[in-house]
Formats: sequence, structure tokens, C-alpha cells
Amino acid sequence: MVNSSYSLALNAFADFTHHEFKASRLGLSGAAIQFRRPNLREPRLVRDIPDSLDWREKGAVTQVKDQGSCGACWSFSATGAIEGVNKIVTGSLISLSEQELVDCDKTYNTGCEGGLMDYAFQFVINNHGIDTEEDYPYQGREHTCNKEKLKRHVVTIDDYTDVPMNNEKKLLQAVATQPVSVGICGSERAFQLYSKGIFTGPCSTSLDHAVLIVGYGSENGVDYWIVKNSWGRRWGMNGYIHMIRNSGKSEGICGINMLASYPIKTSPNPPPSPPPGPTKCDFFTYCSAGETCCCTHRIFGICFSWKCCGLDSAVCCKDNRHCCPHNYPICDTKNNQCLKCLPTPVKPAALSAPLRMCSPRRRKKGLHFAGQSFQIFVPGGSVFEPIDFCDKIRLRTDNVGDTEPFLAFTYEEEAVIDETLMFDDLADAADVGACWKCHNNGII
Repeated sequence: MVNSSYSLALNAFADFTHHEFKASRLGLSGAAIQFRRPNLREPRLVRDIPDSLDWREKGAVTQVKDQGSCGACWSFSATGAIEGVNKIVTGSLISLSEQELVDCDKTYNTGCEGGLMDYAFQFVINNHGIDTEEDYPYQGREHTCNKEKLKRHVVTIDDYTDVPMNNEKKLLQAVATQPVSVGICGSERAFQLYSKGIFTGPCSTSLDHAVLIVGYGSENGVDYWIVKNSWGRRWGMNGYIHMIRNSGKSEGICGINMLASYPIKTSPNPPPSPPPGPTKCDFFTYCSAGETCCCTHRIFGICFSWKCCGLDSAVCCKDNRHCCPHNYPICDTKNNQCLKCLPTPVKPAALSAPLRMCSPRRRKKGLHFAGQSFQIFVPGGSVFEPIDFCDKIRLRTDNVGDTEPFLAFTYEEEAVIDETLMFDDLADAADVGACWKCHNNGII
């Protein structure tokens, strides 16, 4: 499809429904915008504005990143602006950690559920810096905040400022000084399928997506912004879009003049942290710096034997033998591999599986079943993860594995489980019954 100034294409998002696209690829929080208080400063801006400018050519823009199906566009816009001003002030281009913002910036922002760049800037200020992408890599989903990496203040900022709303002249002056974070309406179908050219809409001014302006220019008499997105290099022009500038509307194309802000940096970054010392496992056992302590023998919750995993901040697998890198945190010991993310969800369903009954003399008193099967009810919207149920299910209030809660069933004609159960596919769910075994203390 061809417009007078831009083209659409069957890109990586062409098979997304409009609802799927809006639910997974945006992330600018409307609630955060509503309660935002403008922070207007008077920083020193460029007075002699060049006719065109591209901060990529000046080495102030990192490679295009991909937020995946996590609504964390706000974090990518914020880190991009900080990366830019850090390069301009210090001469070093350092890719910064969106995952730190997603995991740890929880005062006003809500991780994959959305956020705002102003709050991200304030978080970095309050935290006295932010870690690198290399050290705290992006996962595409929320995790518990890594408090150790939160202390690694590699790049700092001193303040931030908002560009006056609907003031394109001030926005141009800001972009001539450094890359600028902006909010736009990114949910329109034309924006979703954009391929190349100068985007002119249609789009509303209902802001729902955050991007980064990294320059501006003109083509055949039409002015445009150079905008870096966070949908990977397969979208647009290798991850970028040209959006019309001087459109005649005060709010700008897709509301680009309505919500602009950028960080202020005047001081140098702190010196590098000293190399870490040995990792303490217990009073007698240590691992070298950069290694992780993993328990190999535990009794009643107390570890009596340790081994050193040769990876920093690794995930120790439940088989007490293997470990996985922190950026591939899912242990698949059955296939001897580490996974970066959970398998693709399957459709919710009510599943049935055969149940191998204990002999009467081993049945626990008061436990009975009406038949030779039980039902597993999988709630809609559940997240599915492979779990080996063999030798891990206990009666009543015990646990599956170490932490996953499981409601055992007694005094019922069928097993109705109202917890979120995890399977990688329906076939595995149907095989669960084969894992149940008889034991002196009941069923395990």
C-alpha cells in the first residue's frame, strides 16, 4: 500500500490483530500522564539551530532495541535519552538497562503494564545512576528487582525537564541539543504497518506509546522528525520512522509535541566500582568473584554442600546439579538446556488426566475419588510453564517444587484445582496422571 509520502508493508506485525498489537507493543501510561506535574527548567539550549541534524551520525544513539510483548516502551525512550546526553557530555556511548527500570522503578511506573519517562528520569536521579544493558540485560518481562545491580551506578543524570506542551519550536531547539523522549499515538494501523517514507497519519492525539526523537531533516520540501522506535529492526526503516514536522497542528503529528522531556547532565559519572570479592556461600564455603553459589545437598531447608556455578548471578536449577545464566533463567534439565522465556501459551481448557490409585492399605484415611480420573481447570489468561510433577506433589498444603503453591484435594468427588497450573502443551497436561505414585505417606 502506498501513500503520497510513505509506504506500508507486511512487516513483523502484519498478522497481529489490532487488539493484540495495542495490548503488547505500547506501554505509555495514561494514568501516569494524567497525574504528571510538568517539570519545566531553563537549560542551556542550542541557539543556532542547523537545518538538519542526526544524532546517530554523532555517535549518540545506541542500536535499535526490541521491547517484545512487554509494555515497556517508556523505559526504552528514557534510556535512549540518557544514553544520548551521556555521550554528549562524557564522550562515551553506553547502552543502559531497560530491565532495571522495568524491575525496580515501581513508585509510579508499572513495568510491563506501562509507565512514563519523567518518572524513569526521576528514578535514575534518586538511585544515583543506572546500570548497563550488558550487566542487567532486558528479559521482555518483569522480574524481582536485582538489588545488587541496582547499586551499580554506571551513568548518572542530574535533573530532567519537560518541553512546553504543543510548542514545536521549543521541541526543535531541544532536539538540536540532544535526543528527546516523546509520547505519541502509536496504535493506529498505518503506524503498525509503516515501512518507509515520511509518515503523515492518520493518527489521533491519544498518547499511548513512547519513542525517541534523534534528529530532524527535510525531503522534497517536507520537514520531518527522525524517530527511534523500540520494536526491533524489522519494523519501519531498520527500526526508525520519519514523522512529518511543521504539520500545521500545534499538537504535532500523532501528538508528538504534547509530551516531550529529556534528562539534564552536568556532572561526570562515578568512577568504576572496585572488582568484587569472593562470593560467600556459608561460613566455610566461598566461590570466586563472578561465580554463583548453588546448593547440592539440602536437608530440611538447610544446605550442607555447595558448588560454584561459573556464571555471575546465575539461576540454580532444582536438580541441584545444573545452573543457567541469569538472562536464560528457565531450567529445562530434561533437555539439558536453558530457556530465555516461557513457551508459547496454549488456549485455556478443562483437561482430564488418568489417576493411578494407591492400594487401599496405603490410602490416607478420608481420601477418596469417585473415578479413575481427575479434572484440571486451567483459568483463562494463565501463563504456562513446563513443570515436572513427578515426585513433587504432596497432599494438602505442601508445595510443588520449592515455591509454586499447589492446592491438594481431599473429600471431593473430583479434583478441582483453582490454582494456575503450568504446562507447555495439552499433551504434557494429559500425561500428568502418569506421574502420580503411591507412597507410605499417601500420594506423592
